[in-house]
Amino acid sequence: MEIFRSREMLRGLDISHVTLYEWVKQGMNTIKQNPYLFDKKAMEWVIENKPDFAERAKKMLEVEDV
Repeated sequence: MEIFRSREMLRGLDISHVTLYEWVKQGMNTIKQNPYLFDKKAMEWVIENKPDFAERAKKMLEVEDV
């Protein structure tokens, strides 16, 4: 199972902490909060709900699959 930390999400998607927290409020899946941990479901949420960031999310999933 791929697990992404907040720092990996920020760098991989090139977003800010504020954006990440807003997405969580909007319904992005988390495994755990404080510290935030994310899994494949979170990336699927990004792909579905944030089309501007879909390519970056797909790339992060590909890197984890290797």
